[in-house]
Amino acid sequence: GYPGTIYLYYKMLVDVIFPNLDLTIVTAVGMALNFLPDLRYFHSYQAILTLVFFLWRRSLGVQNNEVCISNVTRFVEDLRSRAAAQPTQAAALAAAGLAFVLLGHRIPKLCLAY
Repeated sequence: GYPGTIYLYYKMLVDVIFPNLDLTIVTAVGMALNFLPDLRYFHSYQAILTLVFFLWRRSLGVQNNEVCISNVTRFVEDLRSRAAAQPTQAAALAAAGLAFVLLGHRIPKLCLAY
């Protein structure tokens, strides 16, 4: 009933939303883009998030991957050191990531066509 729903919303607010405000903002932006008439922006946003979260997890591992200033600094330094160590591989991966972001919104149309 109604009191149970209010309690559920309260628990979700206290246990999920406030402790994870960074993910809440990311989700809110995605939901706002989903309401635009052209879904290309939403799909590009999803592609960017996929790449960033993949690199984030690869850089910071599973144990300490919270979004905070010290981890952002460590993440940027890790990306810079990887790019300096292997510049051609970093350039190729950056080009592939850019192509994925720019062309990722066409994947659903290609799937429907074939």
